[in-house]
Amino acid sequence: MKSDGPDAIYEDIVSHRDDYGFENAYEELKDQNLCFVTGNLDGCAPPEEMVRPLYELLAAHPTAALQRWEDLPAAHGLCDCRVEMARLIAEFIAALVDK
Repeated sequence: MKSDGPDAIYEDIVSHRDDYGFENAYEELKDQNLCFVTGNLDGCAPPEEMVRPLYELLAAHPTAALQRWEDLPAAHGLCDCRVEMARLIAEFIAALVDK
């Protein structure tokens, strides 16, 4: 990958984030087990704008799949929340095993 630096990469992501609507994946994901883990301080891919539309579609769809959304007090990289994220994923996997 070649770029003009981190600022250019960030600006490119921000300028294209509307092109990558997660809700476009609804048909492929609607009956899949999913655990979304987001950071509510994410300025690059704000969960309320990026994930919420897909999650609302999924929540309205009757399915036997286990689907959760966990929101952590973190930015895009979920720094300082990695242990909590691991705990949430472990609980999700345990719930799938018990299902």
